[in-house]
Amino acid sequence: MSIGNSVRFSFESISWADGGQAFFLKEIPIPPAFAEASKSIPEVTPEGRTMSGLSRDQVKILDKVKENQRITELMAVIGRKNRTKFRDQVLKPLIDIGLVEMTIPDKPRSSKQKYRLTSAGEKVLKELKKEKMDQ
Repeated sequence: MSIGNSVRFSFESISWADGGQAFFLKEIPIPPAFAEASKSIPEVTPEGRTMSGLSRDQVKILDKVKENQRITELMAVIGRKNRTKFRDQVLKPLIDIGLVEMTIPDKPRSSKQKYRLTSAGEKVLKELKKEKMDQ
């Protein structure tokens, strides 16, 4: 999978003995000689950003935000009660790497704020589901 103009990523997963699973993106730098060709690659994360991995909770959130969702609806999906911890540990990393966006970015604390999947998030989610089917 291509992400950005200077880096490529490969999806990898680790399965735990308890049945849990973690998903990771492995960074593969693109040599400068190929930089021009890589400009046609769709942008998924802001230039220079990398993603070390997605938790099971984050994957569930990506699946849920295909439709606009309030933070309380997202918290319920994974059984979280503490809004601050949820925002900082689960939602903010997804926003920072460009997989999820706010519907009202100018007013992050609006009571009408909802979250939605970006086109980059759609690509990542599709790839994760494809990998899960291949296993």
